[in-house]
Amino acid sequence: MTIIIESRDDLKKYGSVEEGYEFPDDVVSEVDIETLESIDAGGSIRTAGSLKAMLYIAADNYIIARRCIESGEFIGAGGVIESDQHILAGGFLRSESNIRAIGPITAGGFIAAQVIQTQAYVLSYEFRIEAQEIWTKTLPFGRSFWDEMQPEIYLERPRTVLMDGWHWILKGHMECFLGMKEFFQPPGQ
Repeated sequence: MTIIIESRDDLKKYGSVEEGYEFPDDVVSEVDIETLESIDAGGSIRTAGSLKAMLYIAADNYIIARRCIESGEFIGAGGVIESDQHILAGGFLRSESNIRAIGPITAGGFIAAQVIQTQAYVLSYEFRIEAQEIWTKTLPFGRSFWDEMQPEIYLERPRTVLMDGWHWILKGHMECFLGMKEFFQPPGQ
């Protein structure tokens, strides 16, 4: 059975901002779901707004938000995790399927999915990303970080960059940013 949330009053049936929200089945919401605790669904979560929890966001199936998805601890789903904006987890971010966002995908801990795809960048502050493919378009850390890199990284031939010794995540982002690759993979894949 799908739970339909059309207003804040409908949302109150499943918890509160102070105590979190627990949905026994799939939930479809027309409003933002935000809490100082956790958001937990026995099925999937789909919202026309944003999902924000100080603790965690978890769903047995997929999590899809038309706005941002943010959690202070972790975000976990049995299916796809998708946002039309950004995805931010203070701890880990894990999908048994794919993770997709238009904005940055960022986690304080590890990020794990089959495919990770964004029009921005993917950043794990632990530098732990597990995926078969990682699709990015921009660079993490901001312009000043990259401006301070050694000027000799660029060789004379177009689209060639000397990146010996770079962490594979930074190297992959640079290769995608420069159009050398559409996606990159962890070492050994």
